Amino acid sequence: MLVYIIAKIATGGGTFIEMIYDVIQVPLQGLTGSLYGAIGIAFFISFLWWFGVHGQSVVNGVVTALLLSNLDANKALLAADKLSVSQGAHIVTQQFLDSFLILSGSGITFGVVVAMLFAAKSKQYKALGKVAAFPAIFNVNEPVVFGFPIVMNPVMFLPFVLVPVLAALIVYMAIAVGFYAAIRRCDFALEYTGYHFWLYGRWLARGSHSNCHSSYVCLCLFPICEVSG
Repeated sequence: MLVYIIAKIATGGGTFIEMIYDVIQVPLQGLTGSLYGAIGIAFFISFLWWFGVHGQSVVNGVVTALLLSNLDANKALLAADKLSVSQGAHIVTQQFLDSFLILSGSGITFGVVVAMLFAAKSKQYKALGKVAAFPAIFNVNEPVVFGFPIVMNPVMFLPFVLVPVLAALIVYMAIAVGFYAAIRRCDFALEYTGYHFWLYGRWLARGSHSNCHSSYVCLCLFPICEVSG
């Protein structure tokens, strides 16, 4: 009865579910859709993985429902032909996460694979690069995370954590200022299930901008792999 009364007062005559939505989901949805939310998601996925914890599973358990809510809001704007950042469209959706923050797996490790194939002097790393290349196409990077290894490797901590954070910052700002017009092309208002195939995700993210994103990651990780051998 007390909960019912509090809900009625807090929502101006609404229900307890509406109170939860107004008090908890709306603020969290706003946070996840912000630049800070994008950076936080990118950071904690890689940070947890460095300790051997499946960061994506942990973070997804918290943010997936919120990101899908952002997607639904974008769909409504798309239906009204108002899908743009200036009209309140959300930049950070599940598609943003899948296309840019976990490209080739948590930590965006395809740069490590490329570096092992073309820059590593160690025969062991070159062999690992060959083994890890095909799984990376499908966002499977456990061969790199545990074989390089990245887990509990102090040399790889900063690049593994900061590369996705910088990717989130760069892509978010590029979309916000209109340099990357993905949101105008409806990329973040459509659901798709092919993100496990990262080349497909890159195609959905539209070619040249995603190529810049991929090149940046490789450039960041090449020197680290040189140091590691």
